[in-house]
Amino acid sequence: MNEQQEVNRRRDRLLASIALTSGIGLILALPFALRAGAEFFLPLTAALVIAIALVPLLEWMERRGLPSGLAALIAMIGFLVVANTALVLIVVPATDWFRILPQRLPQIQANLAPLIDFYANLQRFVDETVRMIANGTVAAAQTAAVDAPRSLLQFAATSAPSAIIQMVFALLIIYFFLAGWLDPAAAAHD
Repeated sequence: MNEQQEVNRRRDRLLASIALTSGIGLILALPFALRAGAEFFLPLTAALVIAIALVPLLEWMERRGLPSGLAALIAMIGFLVVANTALVLIVVPATDWFRILPQRLPQIQANLAPLIDFYANLQRFVDETVRMIANGTVAAAQTAAVDAPRSLLQFAATSAPSAIIQMVFALLIIYFFLAGWLDPAAAAHD
C-alpha cells in the first residue's frame, strides 16, 4: 500500500507541475495572442463596454413600454449621434489649429526665445525644425493633407479600411447585446 501511495504522490506532483507549467505558458502567451487577435478583440471589448454603459438607458426605455429591439436600436443610434458630435467637436478645431500652426511659428519662436537661448541643445533642434519648415518639406506635406473628417464614418474610412469592418462588427455586438438584455426584475415577473 505504501508503494501505491508513493506512485499516487508522484503522479499528483507530476500533474501539478504540468498544470503550473501550462498555466505559466498560457499567461506568457496571452499578450501575444491578444495582439494577434486585436482586430477581433478590440472592437469586441469596446462594444461590450459601450453596450454595458447603454443598459440603464435600455432598461428605462423598456420600462416605458418600448420593445427590446426598438429600444436597443434607439440607444445605439443615440450613442452614435453623441460619438459623432464629440468627434466633430474635437477633430475639427484640432485640424484648424494644425492648419494655422505654420503661420503662427514666428510668434511662437519670439515668445520662446529666452527659453531657447537657455537650452543650447533645444536651440539646435528648433533651428533644424524651422529650417525644415522653411524649406517646404513639412509645408508641402501639410498642403497635401486631406480635409478633416466630418463624421464618425468618414473618420473610420480615412483611418484604415479595416476600421469600417471593425465598427460594423462592434455595432452589431452592441445591438444584439442590448436587444438580448433582459432586466432581471422584469424577467422575474414574467
